[in-house]
Amino acid sequence: MRIEAGKHPASATETTQPCDVGDGFRSIKRLEKTMGKYDDYSASRPLKMAIETGLKQQADIGELNLPTAKFNCIVDFLARLPEVMTRACPQKSVVDSFINTGYYSTEGLRSREF
Repeated sequence: MRIEAGKHPASATETTQPCDVGDGFRSIKRLEKTMGKYDDYSASRPLKMAIETGLKQQADIGELNLPTAKFNCIVDFLARLPEVMTRACPQKSVVDSFINTGYYSTEGLRSREF
């Protein structure tokens, strides 16, 4: 496969960039408004605890200095991120965005050569 480095013009981003063509970004913004504070103590609880531990370690060594409210907001956002991405960007949507921009063909999902 031949790959050429290049930059897409900003005016063409909605037609040439797969992430911009797909509905993932719009879905994420919509979900942000409907999903509240992370309060689910089920399967994702270990992830939230791991995030809290990691960020507290950074705070302890002076690498992170946030007020409690902002700290909790970041922890909640990161703990919710896998769920948000799974709901906002289903596999079919991602594949369709790459097909619609021409990065992959519909015949066997082979990538085109540049």
